[in-house]
Amino acid sequence: MAAFFAKNSMSPSRRERFGTPLYLYSADTILDHYRRLDEALAGIDHLICYAVKANSNRAILHLLRDAGAGFDIVSGGELFRAQKAGANPAKCTFAGVGKSHEEIAYALDQGVYSFNIESEAELNYINEIASAKNQQAADCAAGESRCRSADAINTSPPVKSENKFGIALERAANVYERASKLPAVTIRGVQMHIGSQITEAGPFMAAIGKTAPLVFGVEKQICDRVLQHRRRFGDCLRIIDRQWQRRLVDIGSGRIR
Repeated sequence: MAAFFAKNSMSPSRRERFGTPLYLYSADTILDHYRRLDEALAGIDHLICYAVKANSNRAILHLLRDAGAGFDIVSGGELFRAQKAGANPAKCTFAGVGKSHEEIAYALDQGVYSFNIESEAELNYINEIASAKNQQAADCAAGESRCRSADAINTSPPVKSENKFGIALERAANVYERASKLPAVTIRGVQMHIGSQITEAGPFMAAIGKTAPLVFGVEKQICDRVLQHRRRFGDCLRIIDRQWQRRLVDIGSGRIR
């Protein structure tokens, strides 16, 4: 029979107590990763949002909530699950394509921090739902437009996220201008997605170069919080700190506010 190890120690008692298959997670490891990221962002007003879709085990969600984390959700069910683990909806951001009317209404009622706007149609949809509920913009339909570049960023293996979700980068400025005039929408920032499991800095620099003109334009004309940049950077985190006084950054499940 194969031995069962946890933290380099054989733990047959857990196997005997709970049976198999058994999934055992190290709270120390999870908290160590969270705290290292949190410490790296010390001095910056930040909120680290754990992606619930990575592992929605309520014990893990509760552990991270107690550590101070917010949550990145992609469904009404994930928001419900996070709340059952004690999460504050005001520290949750609602990403994901195909949000239903019921999910949007539920998220608005719970007071989520923001929605990632995946399309112009979704922007209108959220505005209509929020308006019908007579909710004020500052309280409900805050948005971050997920932008995609028409030119693929070189990744290995190649990632073509422009066909998956988001608003075309060349359309984004017009969409932000229109969003700024919608009665039930408050703009929170900008998000750009180029792919997952990227382990080199080059694609990030290229993406920032493409996004920066939009970021500065939005900052100047529309909103006071500027940049959310969403990536999985392998096991590494790189924060590029430049001129932005207010910005939003989302790297994988990390979020700087």
